[in-house]
Amino acid sequence: MHHFKGNLILINRVLILTLLFVTYSYSQTTSTTPTTALESTLSMDVNLDGDTSDTVYLIGNLGELLWLSENVNSGSNWSKDKVFLQTEDIDASETKYWDDYVSGDDNDGNDYNDPNDSSSAGANDGWIPIGYGKSKGFEGFYNGNYHRIIGLTLNRLSNNDPIGFISEMRGYGNDLESGIVKLGFIGGNYTISSTSGGSYIGGVVGRVYTFNKT
Repeated sequence: MHHFKGNLILINRVLILTLLFVTYSYSQTTSTTPTTALESTLSMDVNLDGDTSDTVYLIGNLGELLWLSENVNSGSNWSKDKVFLQTEDIDASETKYWDDYVSGDDNDGNDYNDPNDSSSAGANDGWIPIGYGKSKGFEGFYNGNYHRIIGLTLNRLSNNDPIGFISEMRGYGNDLESGIVKLGFIGGNYTISSTSGGSYIGGVVGRVYTFNKT
């Protein structure tokens, strides 16, 4: 989309119209490692476990949220016992143009910083759910602290893979070792297709799976 701003200048009785064209587009996002803080420094029991001794990852922008997703989606139990606190509202509207991989990606290890990820060119897969298509779900604790994620887009295939902001959350019995609390979503756009009848779909969490400790 192009807009222009005009300036009128009169020189020797000649009218000159100077046009400044401004192009608006979405930026290209790379994952960013968040800072950490102790619960005691924050004066807050972030994961509601009754103490303030945990280390907390502070999630304040889309790049840090992507970092969380990429680490969980590595397929390991990386998120187990980790604690996350959202510190700001996060604008995720650019996810509507994200592509997991298309021809032309620069293969730098970042899936969503290529030219096609800032325009409608490509598959427009959107946000990749945390834990999507992996044997391990999210096993950490995410506290939104009454903040919101705005304009999140998902355009995904669900064939036995749970779909949501978090694909699958895993926990152990009634323990508060994993969870998501105090987080809002505004202006999301989910397009989910499936060729099977056993799909799990949720706006926040696609499926919650609990099992006993051994």
